[in-house]
This record gives sequence, C-alpha cells and structure tokens, in this order.
Amino acid sequence: MLSNTEPAMVVEPGTKSFSSILFMLPQAAPLRPEQQSFLADLQLNHVIQNVTAGREPYDLVPLFLSPLASVEEITYRHQVISDLEDGVIRAMIDSWARSLQEMRSHLVQAAALRYQYQREDVFVVAAECYCSAVEALRRDLDDADPTSPGLLAFRDYVRGQAASEAFHTLGTESRAVLKSLKEIRYCLRIKGSRVTVSRYDGQTDHAAEVQETFQRFQQHQLGAFEDKSRTILEMDHLEAMIMERAAKLFPDVFASLDRFFQDNQDFADEVMLRFDREIQFYLAYLDHAGPLADAGLHFCLPTVSTSRDLRVEDTFDLALAHVLAAKHRPVVCNDFRLRAPERIFVVSGPNQGGKTTFARTIGQLHYLASLGLPVPGTRAELFLPDKIFTHFERGENTADLRGN
Repeated sequence: MLSNTEPAMVVEPGTKSFSSILFMLPQAAPLRPEQQSFLADLQLNHVIQNVTAGREPYDLVPLFLSPLASVEEITYRHQVISDLEDGVIRAMIDSWARSLQEMRSHLVQAAALRYQYQREDVFVVAAECYCSAVEALRRDLDDADPTSPGLLAFRDYVRGQAASEAFHTLGTESRAVLKSLKEIRYCLRIKGSRVTVSRYDGQTDHAAEVQETFQRFQQHQLGAFEDKSRTILEMDHLEAMIMERAAKLFPDVFASLDRFFQDNQDFADEVMLRFDREIQFYLAYLDHAGPLADAGLHFCLPTVSTSRDLRVEDTFDLALAHVLAAKHRPVVCNDFRLRAPERIFVVSGPNQGGKTTFARTIGQLHYLASLGLPVPGTRAELFLPDKIFTHFERGENTADLRGN
C-alpha cells in the first residue's frame, strides 16, 4: 500500500529498555484547545474522527493531537509502520489486540457481578487470558522478523516479561485456581423448597436418565429460547447460595480464589497495556487508508526534514477523498514543488476550481507528516513545522462584534 521515500536517517536500537512504540522521548502534551483551530480549517478534525471511529476504548484522539518535534521521532514511527505492512506482523498484532479486548471484557464483567465468588472467578479468567496473550505474543514475536527499533525493543521487553518470576507465578496460580474450581463436584438434593448441597461421593448421575425418560414425550423440536432478562453470567440468589455452600465444602479451593483476587488486582503490566493502546494509533490510520488505496489512491512515507524545499506527487485532500471514495466518485490528485528561494504558492482559478481543497491538502500533508504517518501521494518531501497557521473564510459571528 505504501511507497517508501527514503527516510532522512535510520534510528538504531538503543540500550534503554522499551517504554513506548510511539515516542522515543517522553510524550509531548496534546495541543491545547486554543491551538486546535487549524484542525477544523484543514478538516483534520473530520479525518481524526473517521480514523478513530470504532476504537473509542483506546482513547486515540489525544495521540492524534500530539505532533512530533524531531525528525528522529518521525523516523522511529516510519520504521514501525514499515513493519506493520508485513502481513505476518500485522496478524500477530491483531491477535494480541483481540486477546486484550477479551481480557478487558472479562474485567468489565467481573466488576459488574454482584456475588463475590463469581466476580472473583471471572477475574481469574481475565488474568489467565492475559497470561496466554503474552505467551502467544512472545512466540509470535520470536517467529516474526521485525526490523524497526521500536518493535525490536518491544520484543526484548516481552521476552523479559514472559521470563520474569512474577509473570510465571501469575500464570501458574491463575491456571491452578481455575483447574481446582473446574474439578469441584457436588450434589444437590432438592425436596420441596429445601436444597441440600453435599460433596459428590461417586453417586450416579441421573441427568442422562431423566433426559431419556422425557424424550419420548417430545412431539416436535423446540426452537431456541433466549432469556434477555439476564446475562449468561448473572446468577440469581439461589445459585449464589449454592455457591456459598460449595465454598464451605471446599474451603481450600475458595481460599485460594480469594487470595488470588486480593493479591493480583493490577496483574497486567503497565508497559504492555500502553503498547496495546499505542499500536492502535498506527493500525487505525492504516485501516483508514486501506480502502482509499484499494480505490487506486496512493500513500507514502515522506522524507521529513528541516529543509524548506517541498515536493509532493499525486497527493489529495484526505478528508474529501474519504467522502468521494464512499460514493465511488473520482478523486483529483495534484503535484506541487517549492524550491529555494521560493516561499509562497499563489493559487488562482475559477470558483469551485479546487483552490481551497489544494490549500487544505498542503496543511494536511504537513500535519500528518508531523505525526509520523504516511501521507497521500506517491512521493513526498516535506518540511517539519513547529506550528501551523490557517486563515480560511468563515461566516461572521454577530455576537462577538468582530469581523473576519
């Protein structure tokens, strides 16, 4: 999908431990609201909205409001994106993301459950899901062949996590607790309104006999019935009482469940969770660009430098292209070039001739480049701006007593 413009430099893996797949240095603060006015002028607010749609749990918008200030950090992101263009690496990251989504789903369910032992059980399932995800990611990273300093450093970090004593203990204990719970067997004796819970001691399981007895009275196949009044995990008070009685019959098993729940409230590693969020910054943008590339448009990794010379080929307005492509309408591409001592573009033409679109495109290109992302075009050489200013025609607001 991407054509590569040779990066201005190559970022070599450092000796420091991994902390972020987005930032080599501590993250800069996102643009303040008063600094964001140019986003609407360039329709980048719509681009960011479209890119992040469906990924709200990751809170990606602040990342798209945090432009980089150095060519080195932009190159760091370019190298990660080049790795993500590899189908094997992309599939590996997608699998990791699905596993972490499953873990979070379990944690949300656990927090919503009313009964202690059920809540703790689902919590342990979430912890085991996390351990399995990290182990699978370690294997996948060992089999993959990333070349970017970011993913190489992350691979080393994952190896260290998977080999740590704390992680080994978490995996061993979570699986032991779940195994012990699964092996519990007890009997229910129901007589009228009285339910007696006792240990299973080899009694005959009559379930199959009961089903066989009543099978002969079934006249037609019953359709599926879904009780929407409660979730599949939600217990009623009778089930909760049965579980409490079972806990008294198997005190050691439920004590280990209690202990695991109390000792592992923050079982997921902070850096692993940060990676899970930050990698979505790349994936969201690549997934947004994918349909446009399928429609015949091009994206490239630009050469970004402090040189004020500009050159871009086959570029387009990303916000407009998203709208036109959805309607299967053609997108007009443009080239432009600026060489010293030139500093200003003068664009002339009839109304509705594309002048505003062209101006927006130039602003979009420089902002997307400052995020370390691919830009529309087959080739791009861009200047790294410290600020972007715009002045577009707006309707006047009579309330503020100011003209435009």
